[in-house]
Amino acid sequence: MSETNNPPQEETRPRDRQELYDRIRRTSREQFILEDMMRLGFWPKNENAPSVPEQIIKRETELNQEIRAVLTEQRRVDNPEKLLKEMRKQRMAESRKKREENKQRRELERKERAERWRQRKEKEILYLGQSVSGGLQNATSDAAKLTAAKLPVFADAPALATAMGITVGELRFLSFSREVSKTSHYRRFHIAKKSGGQRLISAPMPRLKKAQHWILDNILAHTSTHNAAHGFLAERSIVSNAKPHVGAAVVINLDLKDFFPTVTYPRVKGMFQKIGYSEAVATPLALLCGHHQPALPPPRLPFARLGRQARLHLHALRRRPHLLGFRPRHQAD
Repeated sequence: MSETNNPPQEETRPRDRQELYDRIRRTSREQFILEDMMRLGFWPKNENAPSVPEQIIKRETELNQEIRAVLTEQRRVDNPEKLLKEMRKQRMAESRKKREENKQRRELERKERAERWRQRKEKEILYLGQSVSGGLQNATSDAAKLTAAKLPVFADAPALATAMGITVGELRFLSFSREVSKTSHYRRFHIAKKSGGQRLISAPMPRLKKAQHWILDNILAHTSTHNAAHGFLAERSIVSNAKPHVGAAVVINLDLKDFFPTVTYPRVKGMFQKIGYSEAVATPLALLCGHHQPALPPPRLPFARLGRQARLHLHALRRRPHLLGFRPRHQAD
């Protein structure tokens, strides 16, 4: 024969009967006998070129394999129902495989997104609650204005957290909006008023109190205040407030009703923005300084039966926040 084939590869002895049958089925009985005789030394190994009998046996084996493949395909074609069944079975297997691959791909993408989100949360503050998170991406502070006022400059919330000596996660935890947070950083209780009735006291927990002291010592203590202000200021008190009125014929003392609830979150945030801080920094600062009261219990009378003024008053009480003064002391409504 003109074509030259590679010599058959030497194979080891079959380990069991099943391996023997599999090897004969894969080639042919004659091919297996020839290889086994060459392995045992009963047939010379022609390493350069196989002999004619070897070529004939090998070629016969190849032809028999091709004939078996053609007969198998013919039997499949002759039975269309079986062929369709096999095709459907193959499509179902491919479909299941594709679904499994898509499922694994989506799960991997979900884990990657979760990991990217976790890494961003460690470095950024992206959400602090409903209606207060809109400006967290605005991180442009007025550095010149802050420097002129001798105030610390923070580009964003992570820089603020670093200056306060806490992590970004702790800053987020402490400043998360009280209206949606399930955790309260205040201990609330009532004390009796001199004039009668009860006074609500909101005392910050130690971690929040420490953060408020930092804001007071590093930011608010360096801002200018009105000359008429005497409360919560160093070297000022009720004595300095009374001195300008010594010897006056008449002194009128007024008390503003429900003053602290009028110091709302937007006003505090606006104050921090006015002195030069970006919205990304002013938002957590304002939330650290403010405390929103929870909604009041429902009235005994149906809401619809209350008068118009009573309904407006109750609605205002439910929505207005209770903001602390700038100095982290016990404050009342």
